[in-house]
Amino acid sequence: MIDYWKKRLHPEANRFFLWGPVIFGMGISGYFLWPFEPTLMGVGVVWTISASLAFLSLKIRRSWICLWIIVFLSVSGFSCITLRTSLIGTVLVQDAQWIRLEKAYIESMVQRASGWHADVVIEKFTPYNIGHQKARRGIKEKTQERAFKKTWVGYFKKPHSYGVGGTPSARNLKIRVFMKSMPPFVQGNSITGGMHIMPLPEANCFGGFSLRRQAYYSKLAGYGFFKGRPTVDLTRKQANKESFFSRKRQAITHHLKEALSPVQSAIGEALITGNRYGIPQKLVDDFSISGLSHVLAISGLHMSLIAALIFFVIQRVLNVSRSVYVVVYGPKLLVFLTGGASFMYLGLSGFSLSALRAFLMTCLVLLAFLRYGWVISLRSVAIAAWAILICLPESLMNPSFSLSFAAVTGLIGGYETIKMPVFLKKELHRSKVVKRFFYKILGYGSGIFVSSCIASISTLPLLLFYFHTFSAQGLVSNFIGIPLVAFWILPWGFLGTLVCPIGLHIYPYKLMGLGIDLLVFFIQVMAKIPGMTVVVPHPPDGFLIGSVLGGAWFIIWKTPWRRVGLLGPCVGVFLWIFQTYPTLIIIPDVCMIGFKDKSTLWVGDFSKIQPTTFKKTPGSSERILDQWKRALGCTNVKPLKVCGSQNSQDPCYRLSQISSPKPIKSPSR
Repeated sequence: MIDYWKKRLHPEANRFFLWGPVIFGMGISGYFLWPFEPTLMGVGVVWTISASLAFLSLKIRRSWICLWIIVFLSVSGFSCITLRTSLIGTVLVQDAQWIRLEKAYIESMVQRASGWHADVVIEKFTPYNIGHQKARRGIKEKTQERAFKKTWVGYFKKPHSYGVGGTPSARNLKIRVFMKSMPPFVQGNSITGGMHIMPLPEANCFGGFSLRRQAYYSKLAGYGFFKGRPTVDLTRKQANKESFFSRKRQAITHHLKEALSPVQSAIGEALITGNRYGIPQKLVDDFSISGLSHVLAISGLHMSLIAALIFFVIQRVLNVSRSVYVVVYGPKLLVFLTGGASFMYLGLSGFSLSALRAFLMTCLVLLAFLRYGWVISLRSVAIAAWAILICLPESLMNPSFSLSFAAVTGLIGGYETIKMPVFLKKELHRSKVVKRFFYKILGYGSGIFVSSCIASISTLPLLLFYFHTFSAQGLVSNFIGIPLVAFWILPWGFLGTLVCPIGLHIYPYKLMGLGIDLLVFFIQVMAKIPGMTVVVPHPPDGFLIGSVLGGAWFIIWKTPWRRVGLLGPCVGVFLWIFQTYPTLIIIPDVCMIGFKDKSTLWVGDFSKIQPTTFKKTPGSSERILDQWKRALGCTNVKPLKVCGSQNSQDPCYRLSQISSPKPIKSPSR
């Protein structure tokens, strides 16, 4: 048996390295699926045992080395995320409360379409007027302070378990504050005043994204708003001054708004600085429906374009004289300047995960260029994944990380298998200039089509799992939208950004705005095509696990047994077919009750159907209902109204009979 597997795995020996981040990521996923919070000591003991067994198998019995390395890597992933979770120790707000800021400063500020968002770091605070407000009720101040402390939890460990320890004053708190108008402070100012702080919401439906988990690893305690206008304390030294990249982002945003219309500047800002919050929500939905939402996220398309522009421009300049190219060490200078420009773009984008992955791969390709020439392989993807998962293991649960790596892995793996047609290669070398240009255009167009197909298939399971939608017109949109962005919008945007210091940015940005107008027009036309967006209910976890592992098996291996990986998605679809979904939903947070009937979600006010003691939470019903609509695969939401219908097939009548122990007037449509 062992000889059989040795013979089977020997041709694939150079592909073993690619399985490292996959197995490491499985250990990280196991942590989030673990039913309770593991202790650091227990995890350390298990990791030591697994490392010892892997080392002993290498020295004593090499036939079991693969098994113990798999165990060691998965335990290492579990240990890595456990250690990071314990070291962060973020304090999370557990109950709404009014407080008075005594010592706080503004860490960062972002302008969005709905207003301003500011992250406030609170170093010292007290309950707002706690003595004055409670003294009239005859409650002692000690009792009040003790009750106030009970509304907090020491630190958040997992999305479903909380550790007890520490008090709000044990560490600084970061609160995200929402403001509709221009704030009276800037980044780094120390402020005082009143603030209402509230806890971040949990996932309100099955399969929902956990904001509390993301906030914990971002060291964000909660959100809130100011009571009145805060006072800027000019007597204190300015803390957390703006970084170099933050100042440059603000300058670029100012120049874009100066030269372009609000919609044009918002999209230009998303493409250059990575800030997508200024784009109107309707336009964001149109991008998603048309299948071009990935254009707004800085990733490999943007990073590779700027690297290629810098590389080939500098190469042309140095190639003017061969002696100059040799004297100034042309290849090394090319790599250095291209890497520096890519890092500047990474900083302007805010160090997002997709941009970080693209930057790491760009650096690896540039380093390989010095020794081997142009080489793009799955090893660069694996090294980038190793770097991110070791430093930021929680990023595995971020959809941006998953979609980015799934797309680039599918593209590289696909192009390792798919070769350019032989007749096209011959025509490119033998044909005349005009005919050769035609074949180049044909090759580029077919490349975009094939790339769109591969990327769509690679990211389809993740899109269905996280967003419950699939855009059917994505191939057509990418065929027209990507060349427009790559050959017109981004080059003029980069040129305008480079000439900003000398004041010549207006004309490049104007030309960039023309391309953005054409892109927006095309997207709005594509979004209006009926029936092109498929809405599906939330698939089970087995669907995602089977699709990811099966896809990795099919892409990584090269011998015919790679086809076994196709069974993974098939098993996932089989589990999805037999998945059951609730038909009656009760949402106490927003005092809502709902009933699913085919593709429609009927929703009514809980208190009107059945009196309860729950209090409605303002401002969150629309968001929660949208999550439930997506999770259940419904295409629309309709309100319930009370009437005298007695039709037993009416979903509103059935809802009233379930929610009320006594017959009442049944609601109708």
